[in-house]
Amino acid sequence: MRSGWWVLLTVLLVLAAASWLLSSIGTASQVGGASQPVVPSAARPPDLVARVLKQARPSSIARRERRGGLDVTFLVAADTHVGFGAPDAPGRDPLIEPVGIERTNLAMIDSMNTIAGASYPTALGGQVQTPRAVLVAGDLTEEGGHEQWRLWTRLFGLTGKEGALKFPVFEGAGNHDRNKNWYVRERVAKRHGGRFYSFDLDDLRLICLDEGPDDEGLKLLAEALAGVAPDVPVVIYLHYPMLGAFSDDHWFGRGDYRERLARTLQNRRVLGLFHGHYHATGAYRWKGFDVYNVGSPKHMHTSYAVVQVTDNGMKVAAYDYIHRQWIWWHGKPLTDAGPKERIGVAPGLEPELRPDFDLGSVKAAPPWKPELASAAQAP
Repeated sequence: MRSGWWVLLTVLLVLAAASWLLSSIGTASQVGGASQPVVPSAARPPDLVARVLKQARPSSIARRERRGGLDVTFLVAADTHVGFGAPDAPGRDPLIEPVGIERTNLAMIDSMNTIAGASYPTALGGQVQTPRAVLVAGDLTEEGGHEQWRLWTRLFGLTGKEGALKFPVFEGAGNHDRNKNWYVRERVAKRHGGRFYSFDLDDLRLICLDEGPDDEGLKLLAEALAGVAPDVPVVIYLHYPMLGAFSDDHWFGRGDYRERLARTLQNRRVLGLFHGHYHATGAYRWKGFDVYNVGSPKHMHTSYAVVQVTDNGMKVAAYDYIHRQWIWWHGKPLTDAGPKERIGVAPGLEPELRPDFDLGSVKAAPPWKPELASAAQAP
C-alpha cells in the first residue's frame, strides 16, 4: 500500500512538471505582451543552410597544413541560363536536339573539353594543363524548376561522365535559379552537401558561396577557413559581384554582407574571387582582393576563365569560345620567387567585346607572407 502511494505521488509530480513546461514555452513565445507569428513550414523555403553546416562543419581532426608542390588548373564559368530561348519539352535530349542557349553552352563545353594543350597568351607563357574541375558561379538556369535542372545536368553532368562536360563540375546557384521555386538549390545542396560548401584540389581550398554569403554562409566560410592553415591558398566563387554594374540591386549588395565578407577574408591567403551575374567579362580589385568576372553564354561576352595555380604564381585568362581568342589575362606572383605581375587585354577588340578590365588602376597587394596570418575575423 505504501508503494502505491509513492507511485501516485510520482505520477502527480510528473504531470505538474509537464504542465509547468508547457506554460513556460507559451510564455517564452510572448514578447512585450504580443504573441510572435508562426510561419507555417510549407510557406518557408527548405532550410538548406542547416543542412550545409551539419555536413560541412570541420571535424575534430587538426587543421590541414600546406604540403607544397601545388600545380592545379581549373576553369570557371557563370550564368549558363539553361532554358533561355528553349520552351519546355519534357524528354528532349539537349545533346541531340539543342535549342536556344543550349547551343552556346555546348560550344563552351566543347572548348573546355579541348582547351588542354592550348598556348596561354604570350605574356603569360606556357600551355594550358588538363583541368581538374569546372566551377560554375550561379544562374545555372533561366527560371529554375525540375525541367531546366534536368537539361542543365544533361549538359554539365557531375563527375565528368554523365553529360557533355568531361570534367567534374562544382556549381552554385544564382538568383535566376529560384525564380520558380527552390528545386535547383535543393539539388545543388544534395549534390555537394549544401549550397555553401568547400573542397580541395591538392593544396588549394575552393569555397562556393552560392548566390552570396548570408549570415549562415559567412559562418560556414569562417569554419572552412579555420579548417586550413593560414598559408593554404584559397579561391572563392559566388554569383553576385563586389563592385560595378548590378552589384547593389539585390539583398547581398544592399546590406553589410560584402563588408563582413571582406573582414572574414582579411589576412587569409585569398588568391581571388570569381563571380557572374553581370554578363560581362573582366577583372578589378576590391578591398585588396583580385576579383574576376568570367562572362556568360547569354549575351555578348562569351568567355570562361582558365586558371592555373602553382606554389609560386597564378594565371587567370579569359577565353572567348565563340570568337576563339583570349580576351584578357592576369599573371601574378604568390611568393617573392614568383613571376612579375602581368596584365593584358587583347588588342583590336570590337567595342562589344571589350572587357570591364580595371586591374591596372589599383596597386596589387604584395605576395602573402606568414606574418600576415592572424586569428580569423568574426563574420
